[in-house]
Parts: sequence; C-alpha cells; structure tokens
Amino acid sequence: MKRILIFSVFVFAVAAVCPAQKMSELFASAPYDVLPLMTRNNRLDCIDFIENNMEARVKDKFDNDVVLEEMTADYLRLVMSEVSSLEMKMVADKLYVAETCKGPGADTQVKVYDTKWNLISVMPRPEVEAFIRPDAELGTDERVSLIAEARILTLIKGSLSKADNTLTWELQTDEFTRETKKAAEKCLQPVVVQL
Repeated sequence: MKRILIFSVFVFAVAAVCPAQKMSELFASAPYDVLPLMTRNNRLDCIDFIENNMEARVKDKFDNDVVLEEMTADYLRLVMSEVSSLEMKMVADKLYVAETCKGPGADTQVKVYDTKWNLISVMPRPEVEAFIRPDAELGTDERVSLIAEARILTLIKGSLSKADNTLTWELQTDEFTRETKKAAEKCLQPVVVQL
C-alpha cells in the first residue's frame, strides 16, 4: 500500500512539473531561424534567472539587451529590443510564436509550430472590415476612407494571452491621416481569435 501511495505521489509530482518545464524546454531548443540573435546559452541563462526570481536580462550576439519578461508553463514573453518582442504560447501540441516589430505602429506575424519546431502554418490576419464595430456610426465617406487607408497602411498588432488560449489582433492607426484616425477612434474594435 505504501508503495502505491509513494508511486501515486511521484506520478502526480512529475505530471505537475512537466508542463512547467515544457515552455522552458521549447525556448531552450528554439532553432536559429526563430531566435537568430540569441545563443542557446543566452536562453538557458534567461531560464535560470527567471526560475530563480532574478531579472532575466542577457546580451545577444550584437551585445544588445534581451529580457525574458515572463515565463509560465505555457506562455513566454521576450523583449528583443526597443522595437521588437516575441511571445510564445503552447496550446495542446502546437506552439504559437508571435513576432512583433514597432516603427512607430506595431505589426505582428504569428507562426504555428509543432513541438519539434516544424513550421505548420502562418496564421492569417483579419481583414480590415473585421475591426469595424457593426454598430459603428460612420458615414459612407468615412467608412470608405478608413477601409482604403487601412488597406494601404495595414499594421496589425497581435498579442497572445497568457491567461487563456486566445490571440487578440488590433489594427494600428499610427500612420493614418488625422481625419482617418479620428474616424477610427469611433469605430475600431479588437478581433479575438480562439487558438
């Protein structure tokens, strides 16, 4: 009976630890094309720092600071520079990687990998019309102008949620003209996608 109890405790302990290690293992094993400026040692140092409640800041190959801001069992956020960041989210047996660059508006590309870092797909981004609230009070000219300008200057920021399995897309308006930006403030909404 004691052996069964000890074995059960061991199985539950292993099950509890494995998910927490999963993101760290995936981060440590990321290939060069996903994190070209970070060496494996950089990543292992970040993991070690964050697991010991220290600031997870390292220097990349060009001697710039990289900060692992947060890492949970299924989520990770990495700040690569003042203008770029990366998020990872594990959902079932898929890893979603969101790379965001700012300049001045943020733009994100989300790639989906399996757990061996084989690329499965690049997630499609919502069409401009999806960001306009159905109840938005826009004149025809405002609507046409907003859609036309947004299609030319399509910058869309994506954010992976650490709390649930969602991806939130937000249309960026930094590059819009003053009039179009004013119209956008009245009618834009984020688009939330279930992963």
